[in-house]
Amino acid sequence: MSEESYIRTGLANLMKGVGGKLYLTSTELIHKSHAINVQRGTVTLDLADIETVERVRNKLLGVPLLKNGLKITTNDGEELRYVVNKASQRGEDIEQAINNEKPNVCDNVRLFVIYYSLLQKQFHMSVIALCGRIFVR
Repeated sequence: MSEESYIRTGLANLMKGVGGKLYLTSTELIHKSHAINVQRGTVTLDLADIETVERVRNKLLGVPLLKNGLKITTNDGEELRYVVNKASQRGEDIEQAINNEKPNVCDNVRLFVIYYSLLQKQFHMSVIALCGRIFVR
């Protein structure tokens, strides 16, 4: 995938001790490990499979101090934790991409109601016009 198709990229460590980069596209969240890691690989999540995105505190010497973590929970209940820079901005970007991916049910319902009311209004106008013709004669 080319750099232009990424919404956001940045350094991120997967909490299994895997340093790398986190890439956000319009459909996926991808973590690719650095070449110098002992544990290598790529973790790819479809945005449609993400249930929640939370900002969490990471521990420093066993004490939860730094609020530089993201906890991603999938629809299956799997949890992935990342250490990232600007965690709140990263979390907002992921949530926004998720919301853009999912169809907006409220908009669809709103359009249906408008369409239905227009049809109803047109029907009422037709009945009134028909009744007016009947009563005028």
